Parts: sequence; C-alpha cells; structure tokens
Amino acid sequence: MKRKALHTAPILGLLTLGLLGFVAVTAQSSTWTGTISIFAQGLTPTQKNNLKAMREVADQYQSQHPGIKIQFEPSDYFPEYGQVVRAKAAAGELWDVFWAQWTDLNGDFPTGIAVDLKPYFAQKNPYIPSSPTWGAAMNQTVLGMSTAPNGAIYNINGDWVTTNFYYNKDLFAKAGIKSAPTSWVTLLSTSKKLKAAGIPAGLGVPIYSWWQRHFLTDFYTKDYKTLSGYDKKPGMSALDEAVAAKKGILSPKDARFMSWWPKFKELTDTWVPDDFTAGPFSVKETEPFIAGKSAIYYSGSWVSNDLVKAKLNFSSFNFPRLSKRDFEFATGRDVAGQVGGPNAGFQFAISTPKANKTLAEAGKAEAVLDFLRFLGSPKNVEKVVNEQGSFVPTWPNTTPKPGLESLNKQTKALLEPVTMDNFGPKIGGDMQRIFGAYLSNNITLEEATKQVQAAIDASVDAYEKTNKVDLSKY
Repeated sequence: MKRKALHTAPILGLLTLGLLGFVAVTAQSSTWTGTISIFAQGLTPTQKNNLKAMREVADQYQSQHPGIKIQFEPSDYFPEYGQVVRAKAAAGELWDVFWAQWTDLNGDFPTGIAVDLKPYFAQKNPYIPSSPTWGAAMNQTVLGMSTAPNGAIYNINGDWVTTNFYYNKDLFAKAGIKSAPTSWVTLLSTSKKLKAAGIPAGLGVPIYSWWQRHFLTDFYTKDYKTLSGYDKKPGMSALDEAVAAKKGILSPKDARFMSWWPKFKELTDTWVPDDFTAGPFSVKETEPFIAGKSAIYYSGSWVSNDLVKAKLNFSSFNFPRLSKRDFEFATGRDVAGQVGGPNAGFQFAISTPKANKTLAEAGKAEAVLDFLRFLGSPKNVEKVVNEQGSFVPTWPNTTPKPGLESLNKQTKALLEPVTMDNFGPKIGGDMQRIFGAYLSNNITLEEATKQVQAAIDASVDAYEKTNKVDLSKY
C-alpha cells in the first residue's frame, strides 16, 4: 500500500542508456572514489527513529570498497517530498539513490530523472552468487506490476504494505458499539450509529487508487487473467490497464466500473468531509485520529507504530467480503489484501545525469549501480525491512520479522488487484479529483461518469500516441 502518492514519470526512451553513462556496466564497481548520497525516506537512519540497519549495510559496503562513502540525507521532507524531488531534479541536484514508489516513477514526475534498471536485472549480481541474474532473485509478480508503460523498471522493490480499518475502542464503547464490523452492512450501520452519537465515523482523503482495488478486484475477479494478460506478464501493468480501458472494460461503459460509487458515498457521508477534495497524503490524518476526532481510520500498516506510541486504545478490522445483498456485482471474494502490496519503504531508484549533475563524473554511475546491487540482495532486504517493522519483505529467500504473522498472512494471499489509474501521467490525478468532487457533493454521479469517461479517453489517446501503439490490436 502506498505510504504516499508522490508520482513520477518514466526516464523513457528519450534518453538512451549510453547517454546516461550506464551502458555495458559490468558486475564490478569502477575505480571511482567519492561520496554516494542516498535518501531512504522512512528507512534513513536518524536519532529520532533509531534505525541502524541501513547504516550497517552502508558501512559494510564501505569496508569492502575503500574510498567510497555512503551518505544518508535527512528524512524530514514528508509530506512535501514530491516537491523537493522536483526542485532538486530541476536544479540537477537530486540524490544519487532516492526513495520512490514504482507507481510514482511511472506517473507524473518530470521525465528522465530515474535510470531504467531493467537491463541490469537481466545481469548477474555479484552479491547474489546463487541467482543467475539480479532479477531472478526478486519477486516476479512485483516486477510485472512495476513495469512502466514504456517497458522500463525504475526501482528495486523489496517490501509489502497492508491496509485495514483502525478503530478507537473507547469511541465505539461510547456509541454503544460492542464489536467491529464484519460485513459491508455492519460497517455502514456502525458508521451511521457513530454519526448519530455525534462521533464522525471516519476522516481523511478517500484515496481512489485504494478503494478501486477493493471493489474492482471483487467485481472483475473472473476477468483477471484476461485483464492482466495483454502484456503476457504477471500483474496488471500500464499496458494492461490501457488495453482494458480502450476496450471499454475498465470504464463507465461497463456497468461494474462505477457501480460502487453511490454506496461508497453512503459510507463517506458519515465521515468528516473536510479533506475529500484534497490530494492523497496532502493532509495529516493520523494525528486527528489519535486525538479522537473520528472513530475509524482506514490506513496502512505503517501507522500502527504511531498508534502504539500514542497509547491509543485501538484495534483493527479488515475490509469485509462483499455480498450481492449489498452490491449487484459482488462475487464474495476476500479482497482485504488487495489494497496493499509492493508500495512500502524499500523502493530505491538511481537518478540520471539530467537530474543529478554529479553522475556525469567518470565511473560514478557504475559505483552507484554497484552499491544498489549490494543493497538489493535478499539478506540486506530482509535486514532493513524487518528492522523498520511496519512491512514484510517480499523477495524469495527472505523471512518476515517474528510477530508480523498477521501481516505476512495478508501478503501470502493471491495478489490480483484490478487497477485502472496507472497507465498515464494524468489518469491517477484525474480519477482522484473526480472521485473527491463526487463524494463532497460538488458534482452528481451523472456528471462524474461523464468526466471519468472523458479522462479515460484522453489518457488512452495519449498512451497510444506516446508509445506509438494501436491498443485495438490486443
């Protein structure tokens, strides 16, 4: 699940690997010496978080490569991280290695700021001697999901985030509610009972990319193999989404696509509506929940540490199975684990000389790639992810931290999310904007439907022109 929706764009075919200085890189690092900068977001070692694993990995690399220093940058840019990346990249001062989610890198950051790592995934990684290639040591479904519309892969991805409903047990008791909801009808009735007691049921920004995974995965579950198979790779890629949108399957032309919006609005009518039109992660939501300003908070596994530290009397429950009693197109599939996946903390990209002038130095590009190979090995993925504690390592031959069995169980569920907001730089933002406008009563369902179709049509057209492909051939 995403900790934040930053959004970045492909390095694309405008810049060749030769121009980037990453051509014909061998398994050995260069003779370059100097400092490699890394911004590791929530994994950056600081006095506040007391994390040591990343620093220990960096120190080990330094000891094996005299003359190279790994320097961690301060981790105080959240939630303005996206703007910081844009500004630094525009000035040619982006970090050598930086945290970025695959959906963000395939989205709307300035083009050309991250290196396409896919060619190197096909090469041997000297730090994983048992694997024929670097990519073979990774989660294959994640690789399929994270492939950009142009076929590139811009980051290494090593961990898994889950989402669920957290609830304030004291506020539930105050409203006379004795147990957590286990179905949609009880979730709705519980929320209405809270509101009647003067307690907002929920708060925050209803993130379209999250909720559509629940509903669309259920409604389209029988079509998943078709929808995810256009590119012949695991998971739903940008191409898969674009083809399904072109065919009118993932669009308002299919009755299933927006059928859940009115009933979801019935739920959010019991929420605090202040942030409905805001962008995902543009407002701080955890603090108001801790302060008792709502009884329910839908978020990711990363917030549990904050709730424990705040000594909040809380518990959690999963997204319920849907039934035809509540939704016409429900199949009853358990889709609780579909809003989650490879969108957590261990996601690292390499900047390009366009975004980072220092990478034009002879030999530095190879050295940075070599460090990423070292960091991106199963033993280091496991070490770093497990110390942070909110997520679960996904690579083969890695084991989750003891005590995270519940999270691990969710990650073992078959990940088959049906998505429709990653196949172009604008579609995700457009869907979020329309979704928020509808939930906040700024537009009607009819108006929302027209706007969604227009946004999809525009993105399909842009996808075909940008990638010089006729989607109708699929």
